[in-house]
Amino acid sequence: MQRVEGRPVGRVGREGTPPALRVIESRTGRNLAALAGWLLAVFLLLPHATLLLISFVPVNTWTTQTLPPVLSVVNYRRMFTEAERLRPMLNSLWNGDDLDRGRARRGRCGPGTSSCGGARGSARRSRR
Repeated sequence: MQRVEGRPVGRVGREGTPPALRVIESRTGRNLAALAGWLLAVFLLLPHATLLLISFVPVNTWTTQTLPPVLSVVNYRRMFTEAERLRPMLNSLWNGDDLDRGRARRGRCGPGTSSCGGARGSARRSRR
């Protein structure tokens, strides 16, 4: 592992204790913190909402308007009825599942885990 300033790269920022939690005592401060949290969540979800909106717009119907003039499920109907349109989606789901199962087999399911649903322990037993 590469070292920077005498410390391993993977351990930078993990040392020490976290700062103590502070309770927001004023009602206005709590409300502002909650509002800021909700606004941040909405802001971070805007790209997903945009993709969802675009998925309901038929081809060549949305050009210069702010919002689409027509919403339809024709894209989803075509995706589930035409095999050549469904194949990339299924391929992505299949590959993602393979990667996830491969991580579990190697024992890398999460930080600091000693077992990953039994996959790691069974691999050790089979080598003996």
